[in-house]
Amino acid sequence: MPATTLVPASAESLPQVAAFLSSGFHAGPDDHFATEKYLRWQYLDWPSGPGERAYNCVADERIIAHAGILHTKFLIPAKSADSFPVASTLHSWLSLPKSGPAGALLLLQSFSHATIQYAFSFSPMAGSVLKSSGYALRQVLPVFRRVLNPARWADVYRGEPRKKVLAFRIQETALALTRLIRPAPRPMEIERVTQFDARAEAVAADASRQAILTDRNPEFLNHLLRHPFGETYGYYFRDNGKTVGLALLHFNRRGGLLRAKILDCLLGNAPDALSCARALAALEKELKARQADVVFAVAGTPWLEAGFRRAGYVRRGRNQLMIRDPQGQLPPQVPVHMALVDSDLAFIN
Repeated sequence: MPATTLVPASAESLPQVAAFLSSGFHAGPDDHFATEKYLRWQYLDWPSGPGERAYNCVADERIIAHAGILHTKFLIPAKSADSFPVASTLHSWLSLPKSGPAGALLLLQSFSHATIQYAFSFSPMAGSVLKSSGYALRQVLPVFRRVLNPARWADVYRGEPRKKVLAFRIQETALALTRLIRPAPRPMEIERVTQFDARAEAVAADASRQAILTDRNPEFLNHLLRHPFGETYGYYFRDNGKTVGLALLHFNRRGGLLRAKILDCLLGNAPDALSCARALAALEKELKARQADVVFAVAGTPWLEAGFRRAGYVRRGRNQLMIRDPQGQLPPQVPVHMALVDSDLAFIN
C-alpha cells in the first residue's frame, strides 16, 4: 500500500474533499454538506481552536480518508472556568475500503488537543471502532419530531415502513387531542438576535449548575448564524424581564418540505419540564410564523425530554452518546445536555 500522509484540509484541497464526501456519502441534489461553499464555511472560516479543523489522509496524491474535528470545552458543575476540559468530536468521518488504518489515524488525531472525546452521530461500523478506542456509552439521547403542518403529514412520513407510520400517526393524533384538552403552557418571552453576546455564556454557566454541557461562546454561536445554506436564527428566552435561556433554529427546504431543526434550546436557572415546555411554546410561534412543515430536535436532559413530550413532540428515535474520558473528569451521575448543535447533525441537511 502506498505511504499515507496526514495533512490539514486547505483551500486548495476543498474541491477534492467535496468530491470525496459526495461520492462516499452518496450526496443528492439537496445535500449541501459536500459543496465547496459549505466546506469553506465549515473548515476555513470556522473560529480557531486548539487544533486543525479537518484532516485528509492522502496516498498517491488522492484522498483515502477524511474527517472534521470540532473542539470545545465541557462545562462541569462546581468547576471553575479555567479547569474546564477541552473536548473533541469527529464529523464527516469517511475512509475508502481497503484504506488500512487511515480512518483510525484520523480518530487518534482528534485525541491530540483534547482530553475528552464524544460522539452521538455515527454508523454501526464507526461505533465498533469507537468502543475499541475507549469510548463508552454515557446516555441515550431521544430524537423528537413534530409535524406542524397537518397537510404535509404524508410527505413527512413518505418512505417509512407502514407499521411505523401507523404507530406515529396514533401517537400524534393522541397528542393533538391532548393539546385540545390540556391548557397550553404560557410561552416565555422571546428575543430574536442577529448576534449573540455575553448573555449566552452567562446562560451556559447557569445551566452548568445542573448539567454538563459544551461551551456556548458567542463567536461559535454567531458563526452558526452565518450558515451558508437555509436560514439560521438565534434567540434569547426572557422570563420576568430576565434572560434565562437561548435557542437556535435552522430552516432548510428539502424534498418540497420546509424542515426546521431546534439546534439548541438551553435554559439556565434550574429548569423543569414546565419551563422547557414554555420555551418550546415560544419557539413554536416562531416555527409556525416561518411556515415550517416539520421540526426535529434532540433532548439531552430529563427536564428537556419531559418538556418536548409536554409540548406535543413525538419521540422519533434515539442516539447513543459515547464518551471517552480516560481521566474520569466528568462526574458520572450528572446528565449531559447534548443538542444538535453539538454534532454534524446540526450542519448536514
